[in-house]
Amino acid sequence: WKRSLQPALAGGRSTRASHWMGALIIAQMALVTGGACSAGLLLCSLDKLAAIRPAMDPDRSLLLVHGFWSGGGDLASRTTSLAARIAAVAGVDGVAWARRAMLSGSGGGAIVDVDMPNQPKVSFYYNQVSPEYFSVTGARILSGRAFQPSDGPAATPVVMVNAAFARRFLAGREAAGQWVRIDGKDRQVVGVVEDGPSIHLREPVAPYLYFSWAQMPSPSVTWFVASRRAPEGLAAALHPVIRAGDAAFISLETKTLRQHLRDARQDEQLAATVAASLALVALLLAAAGLTGVTLFAVARRTREFGVRMAVGATPARLASQVLREAALRISIALPLGFALAYAARHALEKLLYGVAPGDPTTLLLAGAAVAIVSALAALHPALRAARTDPMAALRAE
Repeated sequence: WKRSLQPALAGGRSTRASHWMGALIIAQMALVTGGACSAGLLLCSLDKLAAIRPAMDPDRSLLLVHGFWSGGGDLASRTTSLAARIAAVAGVDGVAWARRAMLSGSGGGAIVDVDMPNQPKVSFYYNQVSPEYFSVTGARILSGRAFQPSDGPAATPVVMVNAAFARRFLAGREAAGQWVRIDGKDRQVVGVVEDGPSIHLREPVAPYLYFSWAQMPSPSVTWFVASRRAPEGLAAALHPVIRAGDAAFISLETKTLRQHLRDARQDEQLAATVAASLALVALLLAAAGLTGVTLFAVARRTREFGVRMAVGATPARLASQVLREAALRISIALPLGFALAYAARHALEKLLYGVAPGDPTTLLLAGAAVAIVSALAALHPALRAARTDPMAALRAE
């Protein structure tokens, strides 16, 4: 019966134009697959960046107020006095201060020279913090103690180091109580703090130092204000108190800790958002194209489907035939898309963190998403083929 149908089927075959359209859709789906893979990798990288702990508790309800002292005088006592006024504001749970907040970029990342026995001179980033800094921000002290109010200008010069510093220079020894020479002055280590990025999220773990604010005050100040309520609502009550407390303090920027951390990863967030948006739009366009091409092919084959149904083909069989042809396009497009993603791996690698450009799980999930959307796009033409009326098709012919 198949041989007897050949003359009838010949007139229903897709034209050369439909073949070109099918090839174009395959190319489009391959590009979409490559874009979906890239978007998936960027989103996975963003998730890895969001999980980084920046040497503080990212879930703390904190308001950050950055500014500077415009006048001279005793900066240590003036800062302590203003901190007491801030602490008295209703809703404030605690106040700490430092020269800068972690992940503030390279603008305030000053360095000091460290001289260790039998080691070349090296330079590291540092911060000056108040005794309350670690309890307010949630920075974990791994050993030793935090700074105390007694660590003032007349007391023994002290320093706190991060775990990376202790591993590199104090391995095998209890860090607390050791002496290190910093910028020509001997300082005693009193505590070891957890590691965390200081300038940018992507930076490798490196030694970092903390100095007592009372022993090394700075004109630049970032307040960390813990709140019992939403920190956004605290800003309006805080600024008048700061202005009235000391007019020499100039407030530059106010933001919550959550906003601060979001700003720290805004470049990665923008790249992932743009890539995901473009991939989504392209996926929808490819789905629309696949639907259009399949509908065109079904319309061209109306006579063929009518003859097939007239000789006993079931609607399910016609639908499965259309779906198999769509699946063939998908099976060709997906490997081509993976090949495009592989070809772009070197350019993409610079944008990724914590995930390989050839991560199989991400690539398979992206490919599965393209395949599912494409299959859904072919479902409507397949159902249309299954509803073909053989008598109407033959009469139209």
